[in-house]
Amino acid sequence: MPTWPRNGWPRRPGDGLTKTWRPRSTWTVEWDDRARRELRRLDRAVQDAILRYFSERIRTDSDPRRFGRRLRHARAGLWRYRIGAYRVVCRIEDQRLVVLVLGVAHRREVYR
Repeated sequence: MPTWPRNGWPRRPGDGLTKTWRPRSTWTVEWDDRARRELRRLDRAVQDAILRYFSERIRTDSDPRRFGRRLRHARAGLWRYRIGAYRVVCRIEDQRLVVLVLGVAHRREVYR
């Protein structure tokens, strides 16, 4: 009697391997001049991680709020995304479908 599962799950053509269609770029990511300067000051690996995060998650998803957290008090209306030890502060403009990046910094410096 064979053991289950044998060599992983049984695979048949079309057996749960199809992806649902979604548009490649729903949201546009724009960078403020200050945020662009802050990004350039970071290590190359951190820059790549941040840019990859925005191109793979934020631009292609139907709702960028899903990955971020809303800021409160003096920064109400802004959103932050956590990428490793770094935080990216953004404004989400629903009318234009734009995520405007306002700042990039290490987590202990970002809100100063």
